[in-house]
Amino acid sequence: MTKEEMFDWLAGLRCNSFTLARDDDHACNYATARQWIEEYGDARDWEGIDPEELNAMKDQNTIWKLQIYPATPIGFCIWYGVSMESVVTKAMKAWPEIARGYQSEVGK
Repeated sequence: MTKEEMFDWLAGLRCNSFTLARDDDHACNYATARQWIEEYGDARDWEGIDPEELNAMKDQNTIWKLQIYPATPIGFCIWYGVSMESVVTKAMKAWPEIARGYQSEVGK
Protein backbone atom coordinates (compact mmCIF):
# COMPACT_ATOMS: atom_id res chain seq x y z
CA MET A 1 0.00 0.00 0.00
CA THR A 2 1.36 3.41 -0.95
CA LYS A 3 1.36 6.49 1.27
CA GLU A 4 -0.97 8.15 -1.24
CA GLU A 5 -3.48 5.32 -0.83
CA MET A 6 -3.23 5.64 2.94
CA PHE A 7 -3.80 9.40 2.82
CA ASP A 8 -6.75 8.87 0.46
CA TRP A 9 -8.23 6.34 2.88
CA LEU A 10 -7.83 8.73 5.82
CA ALA A 11 -9.21 11.67 3.83
CA GLY A 12 -12.28 9.67 2.84
CA LEU A 13 -12.82 8.07 6.24
CA ARG A 14 -16.41 8.55 7.32
CA CYS A 15 -16.22 8.79 11.08
CA ASN A 16 -16.92 11.23 13.87
CA SER A 17 -13.24 12.22 14.08
CA PHE A 18 -9.70 10.88 14.06
CA THR A 19 -6.23 11.92 15.20
CA LEU A 20 -2.92 10.74 13.77
CA ALA A 21 0.02 11.57 16.03
CA ARG A 22 3.73 10.84 16.32
CA ASP A 23 5.42 10.88 19.73
CA ASP A 24 2.40 12.68 21.16
CA ASP A 25 2.43 11.18 24.63
CA HIS A 26 6.01 10.50 25.62
CA ALA A 27 7.87 13.41 24.02
CA CYS A 28 5.77 16.12 25.66
CA ASN A 29 6.33 14.41 29.00
CA TYR A 30 10.13 14.42 28.61
CA ALA A 31 10.26 10.62 28.37
CA THR A 32 11.71 8.31 25.76
CA ALA A 33 9.47 5.86 23.95
CA ARG A 34 11.11 3.08 25.96
CA GLN A 35 10.34 4.82 29.27
CA TRP A 36 6.77 5.52 28.18
CA ILE A 37 6.15 1.92 27.15
CA GLU A 38 7.89 0.32 30.12
CA GLU A 39 7.18 2.75 32.96
CA TYR A 40 4.63 5.50 32.34
CA GLY A 41 2.11 4.38 29.73
CA ASP A 42 -0.83 2.10 30.36
CA ALA A 43 0.30 -1.51 29.83
CA ARG A 44 -3.05 -2.25 28.16
CA ASP A 45 -2.05 0.07 25.30
CA TRP A 46 0.65 -2.35 24.21
CA GLU A 47 -1.38 -5.57 24.37
CA GLY A 48 -1.64 -7.22 20.99
CA ILE A 49 1.27 -5.31 19.47
CA ASP A 50 3.81 -7.59 17.85
CA PRO A 51 6.85 -7.78 20.16
CA GLU A 52 9.20 -6.94 17.27
CA GLU A 53 7.26 -3.78 16.51
CA LEU A 54 7.14 -2.85 20.19
CA ASN A 55 10.93 -3.24 20.40
CA ALA A 56 11.33 -1.16 17.23
CA MET A 57 9.23 1.59 18.81
CA LYS A 58 11.56 1.57 21.83
CA ASP A 59 14.75 1.38 19.75
CA GLN A 60 13.70 4.12 17.32
CA ASN A 61 12.25 6.28 20.11
CA THR A 62 9.02 6.80 18.23
CA ILE A 63 5.39 5.92 18.85
CA TRP A 64 2.76 6.55 16.18
CA LYS A 65 -0.88 6.56 17.27
CA LEU A 66 -4.07 6.61 15.22
CA GLN A 67 -7.23 7.19 17.25
CA ILE A 68 -10.60 6.99 15.51
CA TYR A 69 -13.99 7.85 16.98
CA PRO A 70 -16.23 5.83 14.63
CA ALA A 71 -19.65 7.38 15.29
CA THR A 72 -19.65 9.35 18.51
CA PRO A 73 -17.18 11.45 20.50
CA ILE A 74 -17.28 8.79 23.23
CA GLY A 75 -16.28 5.35 21.90
CA PHE A 76 -12.96 5.06 20.07
CA CYS A 77 -10.31 2.70 18.70
CA ILE A 78 -6.55 3.24 18.97
CA TRP A 79 -3.71 1.67 17.02
CA TYR A 80 -0.05 2.09 17.99
CA GLY A 81 2.97 1.36 15.85
CA VAL A 82 6.49 2.27 14.81
CA SER A 83 5.36 4.13 11.67
CA MET A 84 2.45 5.92 10.10
CA GLU A 85 2.17 3.07 7.62
CA SER A 86 1.88 0.57 10.45
CA VAL A 87 -0.99 2.26 12.29
CA VAL A 88 -2.93 3.16 9.16
CA THR A 89 -2.56 -0.36 7.77
CA LYS A 90 -3.83 -1.83 11.06
CA ALA A 91 -6.80 0.54 11.08
CA MET A 92 -7.64 -0.14 7.44
CA LYS A 93 -7.65 -3.86 8.16
CA ALA A 94 -9.94 -3.48 11.19
CA TRP A 95 -12.22 -0.75 9.83
CA PRO A 96 -14.74 -2.87 7.88
CA GLU A 97 -15.68 -4.80 11.03
CA ILE A 98 -15.76 -1.64 13.14
CA ALA A 99 -17.89 0.20 10.59
CA ARG A 100 -20.36 -2.71 10.45
CA GLY A 101 -20.94 -2.19 14.15
CA TYR A 102 -21.91 1.41 13.44
CA GLN A 103 -23.56 0.82 10.07
CA SER A 104 -26.28 3.41 10.59
CA GLU A 105 -23.79 6.10 11.62
CA VAL A 106 -20.62 5.58 9.56
CA GLY A 107 -19.63 4.45 6.11
CA LYS A 108 -16.98 2.02 5.02
